[in-house]
Amino acid sequence: MKDTALDDKVKTVLVTGGTGTIGRHLIPHLKEAGFHVVCLSRDKAREPVIPADKFFYGSFSDDAFMEAAFANVDVVIHAAAVTRALLAKNYDENVHIMQSVLSAAQKNHVKTIIHLSSDLAENPEGAYGKSKSICEELVANCEGISTRLNLRLSPFVAKPEYANNSTLVKLMAAVYQGKTLFLPNAGGWYLKPVYWQDFVSCIEVIIRRDGDLLSGTYSLTGQEICLKEFLQSYARFYGDKQAKIVSIPKWLFNYGVSFLSLLPYISLVVVESGKRARYEPSTHEEKNSLALMGLRPVNLVDVMPEYRF
Repeated sequence: MKDTALDDKVKTVLVTGGTGTIGRHLIPHLKEAGFHVVCLSRDKAREPVIPADKFFYGSFSDDAFMEAAFANVDVVIHAAAVTRALLAKNYDENVHIMQSVLSAAQKNHVKTIIHLSSDLAENPEGAYGKSKSICEELVANCEGISTRLNLRLSPFVAKPEYANNSTLVKLMAAVYQGKTLFLPNAGGWYLKPVYWQDFVSCIEVIIRRDGDLLSGTYSLTGQEICLKEFLQSYARFYGDKQAKIVSIPKWLFNYGVSFLSLLPYISLVVVESGKRARYEPSTHEEKNSLALMGLRPVNLVDVMPEYRF
């Protein structure tokens, strides 16, 4: 195995869910890096201005559509997923989509598939985490694709313009605007958010690696932070002030309470995240893909100047 070898051949990369938050960060970077990029999405109405070479809009259950979209593709990055649903059964769709993606990849002799999973897939406690865990198994056991990677993403730190689709950025925007935050345990829990720039850099290196990159399941996390301490640091950076945080009972988190208000939040993913909240620093060693690719996580404190709202 060549640990640092890069493949200079121009590759065709297909991104499922290309019009979603992840896709809108990833596709411009891949194009700038010189790849031929195909965007696949279920909803043309959400089409953003992104520089993909080809666009395919249709249903994952349409075999003819999938075969056309996957033709001559070298790498598939599977980012499409149901993440905001009220009913547990709705998350079964993630498994059906994964099966369709793998079938199309096999028929078109795709060499590499990168499934963007979630940290909630490890010992899952809810419908979303269980669906992603099943997807991971499908990827691991799929035959005919030489490189099969599951990347478990921690909370994703999007660009400021996508604040509504990134919980941590949404919290930063609220602090910047002087709003009061209602947080379990006053935000005194620990997380390892992955900054968008780390994410796209890691994906680029994985794609450039030779085909002998080991298949497997890896974490994609950033530096660990205490949410409360981070938000207070952010508040001080913009005006030497205190973030307004009101503590609410931890059990409320498990009933889908919004991070920014006491209104019900319509996603079961929030419920699952609440059950997994850690109130002490992690002692668990992870097989982190950033370290594997020789990348050092961005320090969120260093990128605070980018987050003005």
